[in-house]
Amino acid sequence: MTDTTPRAGAPLLGAAQAQKHITHNEALYQLDALLCARFLDRDLSAPPSSPADGDAYLVKSTATGAWTGQDSKIAYCADGSWRFYAPFAGLVAYVADETALVVFDGSAWVDYGSLIAIQNVPLLGINTSADSTNKLSVQSNAALFSDVPTSSGGSGDIRVALSKQAPSNAATLLFQDNFSGRAEIGLTGDDDFHVKVSPDGSAWFEALKLSRGSGVVLLSTGQLRFPSLQNASIDVNTLDDYAEGTFTPSLFGSAVTGAGTYTTRSGSFTKIGNKVIFAINLVWTAHTGSGTMNISGLPFTSNSDVVAVSNFNSGISLNTGNLLQLFILASSSSLSIRQVPSGGGSSTTVAISSSGTIYASGVYTAQ
Repeated sequence: MTDTTPRAGAPLLGAAQAQKHITHNEALYQLDALLCARFLDRDLSAPPSSPADGDAYLVKSTATGAWTGQDSKIAYCADGSWRFYAPFAGLVAYVADETALVVFDGSAWVDYGSLIAIQNVPLLGINTSADSTNKLSVQSNAALFSDVPTSSGGSGDIRVALSKQAPSNAATLLFQDNFSGRAEIGLTGDDDFHVKVSPDGSAWFEALKLSRGSGVVLLSTGQLRFPSLQNASIDVNTLDDYAEGTFTPSLFGSAVTGAGTYTTRSGSFTKIGNKVIFAINLVWTAHTGSGTMNISGLPFTSNSDVVAVSNFNSGISLNTGNLLQLFILASSSSLSIRQVPSGGGSSTTVAISSSGTIYASGVYTAQ
């Protein structure tokens, strides 16, 4: 028969032993130290200066002072002195300063959770309660999924997979405001990729769909809005603006601007990137201006190019055999009106006409 218990090494009473209370009390001390063990700290290699009876520590290498030679043992204070006990495999302890449970695996202390195999758990709630619908529930201000690096045997990649049973089912990410849906992305009822939004969680609008077969992007509402202020790009393959609208053209003279009396006066444009497609309709019955004739009011200032504009006109006095020609000059939002011989030659100015008609359309590059 041995003198100690086989696992914890607690002393046993011998037959006809004298002063049995000493052995018995020592066993009780050891039981007090090991039963539901609690370590105040496991990072000290020197004993604290004023321990209280019942305090226990896990001695860190390399121990000094009263703990010298007791590396990795449990230091237990009783009656003002230290007692030391070797841990045994399976001993569980609570580390108070870390609020952590640890277990001795026979050679080292490891986190208790690392030895628990979590497989086929029916429900898991982290900081909240899971239920039959939300079998995994997490209440947190942040969540992190990180790769296993190659240095730890991983690939360095990270991928989250959502798999559904059949095309008619859904595999999506749902974004909510106080548990009411506001946006959803993923495979919603088929295998195309959808982007949906909702103002209230009940009415839903599909904004975007990506075809699974071709990658074609479908604007489900048929509308794409650009900001009112263009964010210009120097990349020739980037569309950075689109706008449609109207403007009010005005006939004016170079010497005296004047004012016209119009029966028709309209302008419309479409801007795609930096290209402006426009149309002007002007019919006037009187004008008070003088000098050469021009038209102002283009919606965007042109770049450094000079652009000829096609037109139809009537009722405007021109030199015999001449044709009316309109130009957008460099860095301008106006049209210059000139006349040129039908057979070619130099252009000359056109005096502002008291009445007439000009229908013009063209394309120019905006600044």
